Amino acid sequence: MAGDHPFPFAGKDPFSAFWQDFTSRMMAAGMPAQPQNPSTEMLNNMRRMFFDSLARHSEEFMKSEQFLQGMKQAMDAGLAWQQTINQSMQKTLSAAQMPTRGDTDHIALLVRGLEDRLLSKIEELSDRVASLESDELGETAKPAARRPAKGKNARSRRSAE
Repeated sequence: MAGDHPFPFAGKDPFSAFWQDFTSRMMAAGMPAQPQNPSTEMLNNMRRMFFDSLARHSEEFMKSEQFLQGMKQAMDAGLAWQQTINQSMQKTLSAAQMPTRGDTDHIALLVRGLEDRLLSKIEELSDRVASLESDELGETAKPAARRPAKGKNARSRRSAE
């Protein structure tokens, strides 16, 4: 009959252990089995003993290896279930030729990359325009003899620089 224990935990049943502890504390406190006229103090003591016992046994149970193993198994099962649901949804959306979240995330990533490249190109062009404008302003202050010749040769010289 020891092998047919309804709980997978070794040792005492945690629920029974809690109630045994609670009743033993009540008896140790000298409480009669059925109080005739319970006072407020006695009820407060009962409540305090109950919660103390519950807290102690809950803490012991949550620190036990069996509880931690159970939580790990539950977490693994939850993650596996979520992964299965995600795969099923992806297959369903793919069959319906609808975009998945991964598809929209990929498109958003591509758009952000395109935006970054465009902004850097615009900044580069803005710098070039500012440089050309400052060169033109500087040229007007120079005497006519020192200005570079305009035309095809001037353009090729600027692009070489």
